[in-house]
Amino acid sequence: MANDGEAARLLSEFSARSKSLEDESWYTHWRTFALSQSRYRIVPPEHYENLAHYLDCESHTDVCREIYQTMNQSNELE
Repeated sequence: MANDGEAARLLSEFSARSKSLEDESWYTHWRTFALSQSRYRIVPPEHYENLAHYLDCESHTDVCREIYQTMNQSNELE
């Protein structure tokens, strides 16, 4: 159980995240993070044989989709 101060902080953080979903400001932070990852190789050459594993990981796939957008410019299913 969170104490009163910690509970208030957690609820405040949840509220801030909820607002960022409503106004879509979350996307700016997501895009900045994803592009920062483009400085690194998502799959280093010495691990190319493990490429399928990287693509099985949802978080790696999301970053790749954001960095290397396709024609529909979306990470969403239509």
